[in-house]
Amino acid sequence: MLSRRKRPTRNRAASPFSDDFLTAGSMSSVSSISRDGSAACTSTSDFPDTSSTRIDDERKPAAARDDDPGVATRDEGPSPSDTDDAFQLLGQDDESEVAFISENYGLNYLQTTECRHIAANLRMNNKRVKAETIVQYLFSDTCDPAIAEYKVLKSDEFLSKYIPSYFVAKGMEIRWSDNKTSLFGESQEKITFHSCRFEKGKDQGECEVSWNEGRSTRPAEWATFSHKKRRRRAPAEILSPSPTPKKAKVARRGGNPRGSNQRRDSPQRGHSPQRGHYVSKILKMTKEEVIESLPDAIREKFGDCVWVKWRSVPRACLVLSPYELERGEVLDLWCQQYTKTNAFERSVQHLIYWYGHGTHSCRNNQVSNVCSLMQARQVYSYEHGIQQGWDKVHHAKMDSGMELTNPEQDVLIGITQMKEDYLKAKPERGGPAFHENQKNLLLAESNAIEKDLTDRYMKFQQHCRDFKKCLTRGDEFCRLIGGAEVTNEYSSLELCSGSQQMSNSLKSIGFETTSLDCDEKFKACSHMTLEGLRKSICEDRLKDHPKFGDKKIFDVIWAGPECPSDGLSHNKAGYPDAQKAKRDIEDLVCILAYYRCINPRVVIVIENPVGYLYHHPVSTLFTSVLELECIEVHYCSFSTANEMNPNKPTHLWTNSKSLIGRYGRGQGKCKGPGCCLAMDGDRHMVQTQDQGDSKTKARYPKHMCDIFALQLQLDAKLARMSLG
Repeated sequence: MLSRRKRPTRNRAASPFSDDFLTAGSMSSVSSISRDGSAACTSTSDFPDTSSTRIDDERKPAAARDDDPGVATRDEGPSPSDTDDAFQLLGQDDESEVAFISENYGLNYLQTTECRHIAANLRMNNKRVKAETIVQYLFSDTCDPAIAEYKVLKSDEFLSKYIPSYFVAKGMEIRWSDNKTSLFGESQEKITFHSCRFEKGKDQGECEVSWNEGRSTRPAEWATFSHKKRRRRAPAEILSPSPTPKKAKVARRGGNPRGSNQRRDSPQRGHSPQRGHYVSKILKMTKEEVIESLPDAIREKFGDCVWVKWRSVPRACLVLSPYELERGEVLDLWCQQYTKTNAFERSVQHLIYWYGHGTHSCRNNQVSNVCSLMQARQVYSYEHGIQQGWDKVHHAKMDSGMELTNPEQDVLIGITQMKEDYLKAKPERGGPAFHENQKNLLLAESNAIEKDLTDRYMKFQQHCRDFKKCLTRGDEFCRLIGGAEVTNEYSSLELCSGSQQMSNSLKSIGFETTSLDCDEKFKACSHMTLEGLRKSICEDRLKDHPKFGDKKIFDVIWAGPECPSDGLSHNKAGYPDAQKAKRDIEDLVCILAYYRCINPRVVIVIENPVGYLYHHPVSTLFTSVLELECIEVHYCSFSTANEMNPNKPTHLWTNSKSLIGRYGRGQGKCKGPGCCLAMDGDRHMVQTQDQGDSKTKARYPKHMCDIFALQLQLDAKLARMSLG
């Protein structure tokens, strides 16, 4: 029997894997290898201490052990076939590192095999990380506990640093486990790994990730693309991120053309992708390069009149190029398909337009409903449909004298439109008439949404349950406080406070200030969303809050809801985001109605940059429910010699008589050249775009806050005098 080297002691000063070496390493999360060859990503302190048991068992004779007598010893290696199967994931760097460690520590064959398993399942070409992993696994009793604790604290750093870059380099796909939504095209900076499981010999596994700094960790799956069907991707496809995922209601893969299937791609609420020419922006490629890179089966179909069966009824359709669709969720999905799918030929989908769909219904006549993604097997040529007599569908019903339903009439109208287009050349089928039709659809869709919202907000006080609950809680609170004494000190509440510039100005003149913001980076009195505050009011949990309870009555309430897409700089692309932000505005209205019920003379100011919120129907709640008046001020009007402000127009919805009298009827706007202190000639010296990040741009001018604070104090005094 061969003699064994003595196991290394704690003092390993001569070894390249000393304590100093381990401490300097950046490894923080490693893979523990189970007996079946699987690996689970965990902290280094979780490695099982099985090294002593393994070595003691190996020192016994074969008869004394329960092992198979034919098991390999140090002098006996496995067969070549076993080696190929066990270490098929092992790279050249892995083998050299394992050999170096084996020689340094005098490992037997079984221990060396275990080292190979660890290196193979780590799938990382990082010598220091693998060395630390092997030493921790084989000699866990010799590791300094302080070092193990250090590695546990840094586990997220390791996972976020090494695994995402490896996935990109190897062409892997990451997708959520619940809805199979792919995250492969997303910017790797947005994906944070919390655990990852690799199984030896398999090209797929499980992991837990969070997306875009999300607080919740969700299970996901990773998989490598098949090399046989893998398409060579252009560098621009790998380097440039895909559009931000969003909720979409579309028909795809043979789904309902009316869009009854819902697709939820984004865990973030109210996030909208970029608008405009999506394909060229996403792929950083020209139109010709994109079209040329598509498979022939897709490219040659552009402009074809085809038939697609929906519920056994043939429908007339037109195959579109992605550049013929101006915007919409279907185009987003097409771009995601192009950027995320390596084996593009495996899932060929055509971008089609449904002729005549929604002609009799404005609600169905939407861009997201009249276009879909369809598989090639579901698309039939124009000639095939004519031979099958699909152009005469519903004729028998018409001949019998029966009246056709609206969907059946849409089918016949679509067939007529397709026959007219079939006589034209392909480029003319997607020409100006088609784009004009899209614009009409977008306009009809926008008008329908606006009408629905207007009707809803006209009856907001009667039908909104949350609003009624807030008023009920306000009445209960009024009965509770009864004839409470009014303190000499004025109090204020700032919602969505951010940097608390307004609260600081009010505090400097004697106000007791309370601030609330959802971002924990700001030093607000309470970190809560508007929805959370509204729920606390409705569920009668607000009285337990240290800042909002104890019979708190506010004299002034300032609210600056964050609507990042409502500014004029975002143009029409911001309107859908304003529609999604309406939920926050509805919550804000309920909150302010609650405090106005407690103090009918409370001074309210709602600030928001001039934009589409003013034109959105939700803003009518400020005037109809809260009885506020809208005025417009420009930041440049509050410039001083020491503080130059940009010409940023801002709307103020308020019941402050001082603010309305001073800045109403356009008196708060920029006075123009010669009168505006912030202008040099005919140009403002400071521009909003030059103020750095979004938080700096949203900060109120200090001089403006100081002036507003004095005027709000005057209103609060007048309100108390009228109550007295």
